[in-house]
Amino acid sequence: MRQSQGCQQEMCGHRIIFWRTRRMTPTVILRYLALAWALTIALALGAPTLAPAEPPSGVKIVSRSATVVTGGTAVSIAATLGRKGGWVMNPCDATESLFISLGGTAVTTSGAPNHADLPACGRVNLGGAAGVYQGAISINAATSGHKFEAVELE
Repeated sequence: MRQSQGCQQEMCGHRIIFWRTRRMTPTVILRYLALAWALTIALALGAPTLAPAEPPSGVKIVSRSATVVTGGTAVSIAATLGRKGGWVMNPCDATESLFISLGGTAVTTSGAPNHADLPACGRVNLGGAAGVYQGAISINAATSGHKFEAVELE
């Protein structure tokens, strides 16, 4: 084994493996743990920026984004039998929850008949391992003019 410029070299068959020697001080360990924790939180939140930029071949993206025109009066997205996926999302700059009901009429309180109470940046996916929801989607908010993002994959 020989050392060169702070690196160690070890022969492994026909390859030479290089690695940096680094002392694992408590500060270095804490930095790695903080980075791992931050990445875990980012992935757990399902950041929308992690979504693929383009759908698979044969799938088209259809925007169903709109606004709750009158607070307390639900708007709906019609049932789509050819739906292959999608989501409904409350914008990150929202100051109130967005209520989602699958198959019923969404109201502006938590619990039944709502299926989701989305905070800012919250999202409900319309598909998963069990299949894709094909029925109507009802969306409601407490105040007028509340925007939401809805995307269908067809």
